[in-house]
Amino acid sequence: MMKLSALLAALADQNTPLRWVRESASGDPLIRGISYDSRAVAPGVLFVAVRAAASEGHGYLDVALA
Repeated sequence: MMKLSALLAALADQNTPLRWVRESASGDPLIRGISYDSRAVAPGVLFVAVRAAASEGHGYLDVALA
């Protein structure tokens, strides 16, 4: 488990392009897991939209947020 701010800081060090969709109401939530499957998202799970040839992950952002 890791705070969101620590995860983002580690990714930023890797020159990874990051884009926020919505900040958490809790400010700096504890991330318990990461998923690229919007159906597997639950509280504490960070959804990552992956750009791919077969399916565009950004199309599932609304599902993950719900």
